[in-house]
Amino acid sequence: GCGGVYPLAAVLSAEQGKEEQTQHREQQTNDSGSNQHDHLEDDVTSEAKNDDPVHRVVLTFSTQGVGFVTVPIVAVILLHWTTNLQFVWRAILGLGALPGLVLIILQWRFSRGKQRPHLVPTEEPLSENHHAQDEQLQQSSSQQESDSVPEQEPVVVESEPQDDEVSLHGGNGSWFQEPGLGRKILGSSGTWFLFDVVFYGNTIFQPIVVEAAFGGKSGYDGIELLRKTATDSLILTSIALPGYAVAGAIMGKKTCCVTQTPRYVMLQGFAAMSVLYAAIGINWSYLRGYPALLVVLYGMTFFFANYGPNTSTFILPSLIFDDHHRATWNGVSAAAGKVGALTGATLFEPAADAMGDSAVMIICAVVAVVAYLLTLFAVPKVETEHARIQQSDTVDNPVNSSTG
Repeated sequence: GCGGVYPLAAVLSAEQGKEEQTQHREQQTNDSGSNQHDHLEDDVTSEAKNDDPVHRVVLTFSTQGVGFVTVPIVAVILLHWTTNLQFVWRAILGLGALPGLVLIILQWRFSRGKQRPHLVPTEEPLSENHHAQDEQLQQSSSQQESDSVPEQEPVVVESEPQDDEVSLHGGNGSWFQEPGLGRKILGSSGTWFLFDVVFYGNTIFQPIVVEAAFGGKSGYDGIELLRKTATDSLILTSIALPGYAVAGAIMGKKTCCVTQTPRYVMLQGFAAMSVLYAAIGINWSYLRGYPALLVVLYGMTFFFANYGPNTSTFILPSLIFDDHHRATWNGVSAAAGKVGALTGATLFEPAADAMGDSAVMIICAVVAVVAYLLTLFAVPKVETEHARIQQSDTVDNPVNSSTG
């Protein structure tokens, strides 16, 4: 279902970016002997950087943020336009199905275009005399070849097993013979599980924080309360939305003498989330007297969630696993995240009733610290594809890289 979008979208984006990078490198190799080598090399390098699979995957995932902010925008518009709640919730639900329908149509047209055979212009039909002459010539030539060439025993050539056969019967392509597989699964699945516990748990917990900041339900009728809730949700979502853009802007680049790899970005996100949740939980009673500050701090937890682990958990499985099986292990990691989402959405409200709202924030801080440590020790260090290309070019062409 919809959960399959995670592994398929990430892997397809990474493979498309890698394919375009390969084409750029081949173009660079073919043009290396021309007079405009230096200019072409700079152009191709810049294009390869822009087509880094990491950036392509980040761009794919960032559309999730557009979907998140669209929901409260549509809700605010509809709730101020009509008081017919039956129409409002049906309209929001129906609009949510439109992207899927558009995708089905585009995919169908794309598949139909690829399957359409290329038409070859046919020549004018030959006369029967021409066909008879061609048949006589073919028969005579085949007779001469059979008389001149001695008969040979047929040679049987054993075909090598394809990748699918190797994958099924073991060998280098086996699912479970990938080096460091256990650590990779623990890192990708474990961090995704812990992050979704906090992220989706706070999605359910969000109205409680909003109520603490802006007041309770008293004094509002049904439609006014819904309008207020949608507006408050839009404020929090607007604070969180730039996290996707910041991740896309710096991912893979060198800032402050450090390359912002997906793993390093994830560490930053979990660290910031742990500090913010701890600050909110410890100062909960104080922050209730300053609603604006409470909303900003709480909104920043979503900002760093989107900037860090929300984006990185989507990217990392497509980078750390073997190319032949990364879609499968990406799906396993995404499934672990859905289990975490169910856990957080189920347990947060009972925990708040039993221990208090501040305790829930402290628990979020502890989970973020555990996720940080798991990222630090279990997620392997990976470079962006552009950095690996630059490193391989330096090894293959040490003279050009040193003089350039």
